[in-house]
Amino acid sequence: MNKQELKSAILVGRDRLEAVLNLVGDSQKQLIILHGEWSVKDLLGHLYFWQDHVYSEFSLLKSGKSPEKITDYDAINQAEIRKMAPIPLEDVKKMEEESFQRLLSLVDTADDLELFDPNHFAWTNGQSFGDYLYDYTIGHYDEHIPEVIAWLKRVA
Repeated sequence: MNKQELKSAILVGRDRLEAVLNLVGDSQKQLIILHGEWSVKDLLGHLYFWQDHVYSEFSLLKSGKSPEKITDYDAINQAEIRKMAPIPLEDVKKMEEESFQRLLSLVDTADDLELFDPNHFAWTNGQSFGDYLYDYTIGHYDEHIPEVIAWLKRVA
């Protein structure tokens, strides 16, 4: 995979996510529809957090530092949902979009070794950062899209 292929794949994954999320009206985006406790607004905040987190991890790695390893994803997710709760939907949507754009910029500006050499950053344990980025964009979107589709089918 090269930078253009990675960016194209991320954009295709993003288009799939947006196509599904656009089926949920703004008035429904704050209804609890996912996991029995999350709204689409919460999902957007969740995506924002993890996209921003990956961007921060890359920045640390590029500076020669190692990010902390995550041990309790559920606790982080719950804390972030609580933190995002008072933020208006439009602001969460904007934050999420900006974090996505930062990741696209990262793909554009990182060099090929940083993105595709699985040994460039020891912290990634033999996984290229491009694969890691893929997991936190396309993989993450594909994880949540079926949940939104299932809810849409229930309310149709």
